[in-house]
Amino acid sequence: MVLQQVSTLLMNNSRSGDFVFRMGGEEFLLVIVDTDVNSAQNVAEKVRKVIEKEVFLLPNEQQLKVTVSMGLAAFAGHPDYQLLLKAADQALYRAKQQGRNRLELAQ
Repeated sequence: MVLQQVSTLLMNNSRSGDFVFRMGGEEFLLVIVDTDVNSAQNVAEKVRKVIEKEVFLLPNEQQLKVTVSMGLAAFAGHPDYQLLLKAADQALYRAKQQGRNRLELAQ
């Protein structure tokens, strides 16, 4: 139920041309297209803050607060999607290691 709510927040707070995918488990992929790194960072931070502020309701009426860690990778020119996903995944794990509820850029 919480994953569905997170998915809805991702879709409602990203841009109309962007794509949201569930990668498995608790991981989502937000593809932010036709933009520069700074704008992509702004979109990702907006989504992170919206999720952080949301109060999720569980079936038993219990309330739950959720945060997200994010990894952001960008490319110029023709992308190698496997390398791009790997870079984003490494940035995600850095975000988790550095305290969670944050965005890290791929190096």
